[in-house]
Amino acid sequence: MVDHVDDLEADFQAHYGLDQAELDGPRWVRLAQRVAAYGGVMARRIEEQRDAGQPMQQPPANSGEREMDLTELRLAHPGLVSVTRVAD
Repeated sequence: MVDHVDDLEADFQAHYGLDQAELDGPRWVRLAQRVAAYGGVMARRIEEQRDAGQPMQQPPANSGEREMDLTELRLAHPGLVSVTRVAD
């Protein structure tokens, strides 16, 4: 997503009517993850990658980045992540 911030900004304006500057980090991530479902620039980029047989971009192996599950993230960064359970 980081490589396509300008594309995301255009899609945010078109689909959500929002300026990215109005959003806090968690809300930005939630919306960015969904924006491709509505068509637009990001949907086109994903389709182009799929058609070219390219895997979705992953962090470089030497970047020090890795996936964490939510529990591990909360333990590693107390106070940064909060979880609220909403009753059905």
